[in-house]
Amino acid sequence: MDIKEFVNLFADQFMDPNETVFAPETKFHELSGWTSMTALLEIAMIEDNFGTTIPSEVIRSSSTIQDLFDAILKSKGDA
Repeated sequence: MDIKEFVNLFADQFMDPNETVFAPETKFHELSGWTSMTALLEIAMIEDNFGTTIPSEVIRSSSTIQDLFDAILKSKGDA
């Protein structure tokens, strides 16, 4: 999976993904649609698509969608 595909999957977890433009540099914690429920949906999406569980700390410590993607790849040993 590349970053473009990941950004699209990430955006799909939001109630209204059309509210903003999603890009690798998007600071997702600052989005109005970012909630604890969205975080849980993102964790489930990551498990489904990468076969790995990401601790909530990784989500909290990631600033951008790219940061999160890089952390996922690192945890899988693909980075």
